[in-house]
Order: sequence, then structure tokens, then C-alpha cells
Amino acid sequence: MNTKPTPEAAGAGDVVNTETGARPRRAAPLSLRAKENYEANREKYCTELGAAWRRVEHGMRELLATNKKDVQTAKNTLRDCFEQYKDVFARYEAFLVKTNCPESRQELDQRRQIEEERRVLVTGSLGEKSEDSGVRDEPPSRRSFSVHSTRSSSSRLTCSSSTISLAAVQARAEAEAAKTRAHFGRKEAAMKLERAKVDAELEILRHEKEAAAAEAHAGALEAAVVQDGGESLHALPLLHPHQRTADYVQSQEAAHAPTHRHSELHTEENAPRDDLNSRRNDGAHVHDHQTVQQGSENKTVPFAVIWPNADHRLRTLGSYVTREGVARSGVERS
Repeated sequence: MNTKPTPEAAGAGDVVNTETGARPRRAAPLSLRAKENYEANREKYCTELGAAWRRVEHGMRELLATNKKDVQTAKNTLRDCFEQYKDVFARYEAFLVKTNCPESRQELDQRRQIEEERRVLVTGSLGEKSEDSGVRDEPPSRRSFSVHSTRSSSSRLTCSSSTISLAAVQARAEAEAAKTRAHFGRKEAAMKLERAKVDAELEILRHEKEAAAAEAHAGALEAAVVQDGGESLHALPLLHPHQRTADYVQSQEAAHAPTHRHSELHTEENAPRDDLNSRRNDGAHVHDHQTVQQGSENKTVPFAVIWPNADHRLRTLGSYVTREGVARSGVERS
């Protein structure tokens, strides 16, 4: 005799097809793309199931609040809503079986348990309302007995089971919602981390681009200087402007030291001449458009920066030298 294998007899990694009795292949982990598709479809089915069950709950509340005249209409409405809910669950169940992964199997077990609890809850609501209607239709002589027997037994059992089932369903729904929020929270955190890494890499790339552009600009300028016959900037020592000025002043003092010594020897003989020699020594290196090489660099600086008011002092010195020359020529002739 052919018997269909039961889920208890199946292996831990197999799901038995109750229609054909065949044992499908073992569950395999999903790829990243397949897992994303599975999560999207699971969320869609959970949303549809939630909406369908809310309609069933509304039908149960309407049935409990309906009087005897409209009981049958309310029961028909509740049955229609529950049939719609079972249709959505059947499609979701088929999807989970077809997916055949560890996550889908765990979800399938949980959903089947919830489905059984909800089926008992709806059936109890329909049966309780039927019993209440039957009690109302009984003659008054038997109504008191029915109230104390039927109501005291079935009503207590149904109400207690309904309360427990509602609490269990609510707890499972909250757990599913928390699981979904945690899943998407992890995905959001991972995406934020990736975005932070990309932003940091872009910032580093921007700085590297600026540095490369500055280096290329400096290389082009240096090539232009070398092409014009100048010295490469890499071979030039880096000197502070104050140091270059001090070096130039020392070189000028060393170059004109004999002239200053000669003027000191004639100080006692002729004060005007000493003053003239001093002015000559001071103005020996002054020219109107003279420029000075700064250290070993290829840059020129006007001498007026080093000796302010040079033009005025040169004109004064020139007029004095002219007068001295005229006086000397007159003395020699006499």
C-alpha cells in the first residue's frame, strides 16, 4: 500500500509535498540577488495577508454586534472575508514552498501555525453565533437549560480560546514587524557605511587632483624658465627675503671698504672733502634704474627698495660735486 510521507518522517532539510508524496531537493542558500527578491516578495505577501486579516477581524466584530435578524448576512460576510484571506495565504504558501531555502521554510512553519490559530478563531466565532441563534429559537421552557448548559460550556471555551488566539496572533504580528524593521535597519546601516566610504574616497581624490594640478603648473613654469636660459628652480637655494638683503648689504660693504678707509684718512685735512667722499661712497652704487640680483635667484628688485629717496640724494650730491670741481680748477689755475 502506498503511503504518503509525513513531515515528521521527512528529513530536517526536506519539505514533503502532501499532494504528490514526493520529497523535493534539499534547501540551498540563496544568492544575494535571489535573497533580495525573496525579501521583496515576502514583504508584499505579508502586507496582503495583514490587510485580508484586518477585514476578517472587522467581520468578526460585526458578527458579534449583529442582532438575530442580520446574523446570516454577517456570517456570510465573515466567510467571504476569510476565504479571501485563505486565498492570499495559499499563494504565499506556494511561494514559500517554491523558494525552498532555510528562510522560506522557517517562514512557512510559522505562517502555517498562525493560519491554524486564525482558522480556529474564525470557526469559533461562527459557531458561537450559531449557538446563540439556536438558543434564541428554542421555546421558553428549554431556553433556561440551554443558557446554563450551552453558554456555560461552549461560550467559556470559545471565549478563552479566542482571547488566547488573538493574543498569540498579535504577538506574532508584532514579532514579524520587528523582524522586518530590523532587517531593513541593517540594510540601511550598511548603505550608510558604504556611502561614507565613497564620500571619503571622493574627498581624498579631490585633494590628490588639486596637488597634481599644482605640481603640473609648477613644472610648466620651471620648464619655461629653463628654456629662457635661467637656472632650474630645484637647483636654487631657498632664502628668506631678509637674509638675501643682509647678504647683499654685506657684499656691498666689503666691496667699498677701501674707499671708506681713504675717506677716514682725510677727515682732519678737509671736512668738506671728507663729506664729499662720504657722499660719493654712499652713492657709488646708486643709479636711477639700477636693479640688484637677489642672492642666487633670477629675480630683480629696484634699488629704491633698499635705499629710499635715492633720486633726491643723488641730485644733491651731483650739485655739490660740480661746485667742488669748479673751485678746484680755479685754485689750480691761480
